[in-house]
Amino acid sequence: MRPTGRVGAASAKRLAELGATVVAVSTSRGGIHNPGGLDVATLLDLREQYGDGLVDEYSDAKPLAAGEELSVTADVLIPAALQDVIDADLARTLPARIVVEGANLPSNPEAQAVLDGRGVTVVPDFIANAGSVVAVAVAMGARYSAGLAWTGSTERGVLEDGPA
Repeated sequence: MRPTGRVGAASAKRLAELGATVVAVSTSRGGIHNPGGLDVATLLDLREQYGDGLVDEYSDAKPLAAGEELSVTADVLIPAALQDVIDADLARTLPARIVVEGANLPSNPEAQAVLDGRGVTVVPDFIANAGSVVAVAVAMGARYSAGLAWTGSTERGVLEDGPA
């Protein structure tokens, strides 16, 4: 995942809170990998300071060239930034057994067919990223019809409890 983007950062943070081990991340400047796990709090702090340069500043990980993070051994892959990063060739060898598409269209139809044939569970982008669409729709309706102030905590409340 790309912790410099909203989806990647939120995913990394929430997964760490739930006890998952984040083993690789990437930015536009490359990636980093530690099979024992990356410290997500440190990653997010470095993100605030260095943006995409966080991969150069994080000390307890092996550097990866762009795209290598997609092939590290992991249970779950969350492509959360770019479109078309999973093609059929990568899909044939992808180690992850679950792909959660945080980005829009991170895999093409041929790759999706290969993943399906291999029994890889794919949570498609329109489901994995639906929360943000729902939040925006509710926010727009609330703002324009009731003149309400809208905050991140309001969005979380709507997503957890439904609109008031």
